[in-house]
Amino acid sequence: MAGVPQSRNTFDERDHDGSSNVALLDGKCKSYPKPYHHATRRRRWTVWTLLALPILLLCFGSTIYLTSLIIILSPIRWDEEAFSTFRQWGQPGHLGTGFSGYTANFTHNVRPIPCHSHNDYWRRVPLFEALSYGCSSVEADVWRFDSELYVGHSTRALQRQRTFSNLYVEPLVALLNARQTNASSAAESDSARPVGVWDRDPAHPLVLLVDFKNSGRAIWPLFIAQLEPLRARNYLTHFDGENVVPGPVTVVATGDAHFDLAVANATYRDVFLDAPLAAMADGSVSVSSTAGAGHAPASLPQGLPANPDLYNPTNSYYASASFSKTVAYLLPFPRFGGGSGGGQLLSPSKLKILRGQIGGAHRRGLKVRYWGTPAWPHGLRRAVWDMLVGEGADYLNVDDLAEAAGREWRSV
Repeated sequence: MAGVPQSRNTFDERDHDGSSNVALLDGKCKSYPKPYHHATRRRRWTVWTLLALPILLLCFGSTIYLTSLIIILSPIRWDEEAFSTFRQWGQPGHLGTGFSGYTANFTHNVRPIPCHSHNDYWRRVPLFEALSYGCSSVEADVWRFDSELYVGHSTRALQRQRTFSNLYVEPLVALLNARQTNASSAAESDSARPVGVWDRDPAHPLVLLVDFKNSGRAIWPLFIAQLEPLRARNYLTHFDGENVVPGPVTVVATGDAHFDLAVANATYRDVFLDAPLAAMADGSVSVSSTAGAGHAPASLPQGLPANPDLYNPTNSYYASASFSKTVAYLLPFPRFGGGSGGGQLLSPSKLKILRGQIGGAHRRGLKVRYWGTPAWPHGLRRAVWDMLVGEGADYLNVDDLAEAAGREWRSV
């Protein structure tokens, strides 16, 4: 009606500037996002989230797992005391300058443990570093060139001053001579028997395992001659024709050592053999069926006969074999749970082999030693050690002396 003002609420299709608002109502204004674009963007974010989230979770979980695995399996060990003791060995004014450093109480408070110092000559201080940790067996590889026995893993590692006599015979003589003058040790020991290297257990022997690396027949006479300083002082375990007489040092020959040379003297011998453990499994197929008469199969040392019944305490001390070759090769995966039994690491058939070898050696009065056990990861190494000790192995082949000395041991 004329003259009546139009209501403020009445919809005016014109904006204040006179333009139509129909475009706004139709959703065609370019300044407003389209609903289609909203949905597309949301779908993209959803897809990326669903793809990325599992990957991120997997990466995070893998990082946590690997970190835990490294902490559990590869503990960092640093024996500062041992390092400080040995890093200046042989320098003027420090331990090792002549034999004056080899005191009678060198092994004071050191408990002998059944570990074998593998490739002992590689250590910062051959022989004495192993003794400081309590290892009651040490290993030396010897080569004969000219009229000398040199110690080293290969011919390239040989040095003129690193001889069997310099590294092992002379230091042992000096240490044992000093030990005989120690009144407390002598009082605890049988007066007719020399005192051994261990202050806490003077009767406990040290095993000196010598690996003949080149011609065993050429090494043998020189080897016997170089042991004379120990023999002359009655420091060697020996067979007197009837009984084995214990001594502070038990010498064992391995590698290219020959059975016939070791048993040639029926009334006295002071070098014992490292018998073939692989041939001794109780309940196994006879070794003689896989080799010619009087000859060892390819897996056994060529200088030793295959018949396991030839070996006894009068001619042998150890019975040894490669764990990885004669029992099982274990992959370095943490599928183990520790414990003293072998069932968690070995299949029933492999466990039967292990127990057969150990039982066969013990039945013949020999000490069992396995080499070629896993060195890494550390958790697997410790699990194998526990298993071997639990199953009755007498000595553990050890590279990490600190690790071996830090574990719990039964009596040897």
